[in-house]
Amino acid sequence: MQSMRVSMMDRCVTLGSRNLLSARRLAVDHLLRRGGVRPDMVGGHSYGELVALASAGAFDPGTLLEVSEARAEAILAATGDDPGAMAASPPPPTRSPTPG
Repeated sequence: MQSMRVSMMDRCVTLGSRNLLSARRLAVDHLLRRGGVRPDMVGGHSYGELVALASAGAFDPGTLLEVSEARAEAILAATGDDPGAMAASPPPPTRSPTPG
């Protein structure tokens, strides 16, 4: 039977993916600002809130990476031996108009 323990790979993916998301989002922000696009406000959902704070200047990109790592560690610690799961349901089938 497969163990439900959080593997080292899970840890690397959880930690590394957040840093990649941070870098990508901050790069887009940087490019837009260099092009003269300045937001009146920024926002985000879940992890995006941290990137929005960095984009708004609440902390620098290095601090964002530190906060991201601490967040990922807290999530992994909370899961214990059960990493959980995510559920998804397909959208309802589309209806084609009936001729006539």
